[in-house]
Amino acid sequence: MLVGILLTPLSAVLAPGDTVTVLGASGNVGKLVALRLADTFKVRGVVRDAARARAFLGDKVSLYEADLRGDDVTAALAPALEGAQGL
Repeated sequence: MLVGILLTPLSAVLAPGDTVTVLGASGNVGKLVALRLADTFKVRGVVRDAARARAFLGDKVSLYEADLRGDDVTAALAPALEGAQGL
């Protein structure tokens, strides 16, 4: 069933204005994905260093700092995932 979801166009799953969380939003690919999604959706970017990521992402992406190498990843991600319709 997961494969079917991945093959479904985003427009069939999400509506414009929905909130999408992007993990690794400051990475080489993640920042481009976050910016592209921000054209249609509200985007929350999970990054390690928000100040550094802000220079590239500007105000189009809401940034959430979280170190996914830590002990409590669930607590670190909770604010960025709360209420999001997509990941």
